[in-house]
This record gives sequence, C-alpha cells and structure tokens, in this order.
Amino acid sequence: MLASLQIEHASLSDVGRRGTNNEDAHLAQPMRGVFAVADGMGGHAAGEVASQLALSTLDRLVATAPDSTYAADSSLATALAKQRRLEESTTTAEKDLT
Repeated sequence: MLASLQIEHASLSDVGRRGTNNEDAHLAQPMRGVFAVADGMGGHAAGEVASQLALSTLDRLVATAPDSTYAADSSLATALAKQRRLEESTTTAEKDLT
C-alpha cells in the first residue's frame, strides 16, 4: 500500500533586472497532481500572452481529461513501487545468503 502524499505548493515570480512587465504564468491543480510554469521570455513580443495561452490550454486539457487517465498513472506508480520493494527484498535476501 502506498503512503498518502501531501503536496504544498506556492508560486512567486519577478520581472527580473531588465523587465518592466512580468510575463511568467503558473498553473496548479493539486488534486490532479498537475503543476506547471511558463516563462514568458521577457523582451519578446507578447511573451505574457504566450505563457498564459500555454497554461490555459493545459488547464483545459487537464480539466476535461477523464479521471481514468489519472487512475492509470496511479496504477502504474503502484506497480513500480511494488517492483522496487521486490527488488530491494531480493537484494537483501541475496546478501543474507552470502
């Protein structure tokens, strides 16, 4: 059984030394385990539009994805954790025999 994982998150952005406009964007959907940052590439035209568009697109994609997508990811994580424990126990048993 996997232990429950609690994630705390925060975000902070800065215009930088030469900037006058903050073009960065962030997205957090902790219930789905999705966290993303888009760097607006300061100095380029419409960097703030590009970063916000990227994350709003990701937000819509994640919001409309069936929960089974995340259930499959969870099942994979569970299987990998079981495999890791099996490998660790096998290694321990081999050391005990030598």
